[in-house]
Amino acid sequence: MSKTIGLTFQNLTVAASAAGPYWGHTVASLQEDIEVANGAITGKLKYVSTGSLPTTWGPGNFIALAFSNPDSTATKHRVGIKPSQGAGMQELDSDMDAVIKVTSKTAQNLIVESTDGKRTHRQVLDLSQLVCEEA
Repeated sequence: MSKTIGLTFQNLTVAASAAGPYWGHTVASLQEDIEVANGAITGKLKYVSTGSLPTTWGPGNFIALAFSNPDSTATKHRVGIKPSQGAGMQELDSDMDAVIKVTSKTAQNLIVESTDGKRTHRQVLDLSQLVCEEA
């Protein structure tokens, strides 16, 4: 089960997703007890080896996050993992949800950007406290 704790920064709130399904997977089949707080994401990512996610990106650990925009001045939001495995930063679409593959919780961070047309606010979230199931 995912917790509803979230982190708000510069026009954007980040929290564990409660929606779904994502490419045939429920949130519960991807993760447990995800919390976003104090500049870090904690909880457990399950190992996914079947379905559309691993067919497209390869088997591994995926995190489902929900973003919300309480400030109408923010016009663009992007999210990505750094260093990336090729996807780079991706603009959030209208549902403001994202499923992201984590390949190295110790070497990667989640980057979230919110732009109001004049300035871009960037938040780096630590992933090192995640528990990632293995194959």
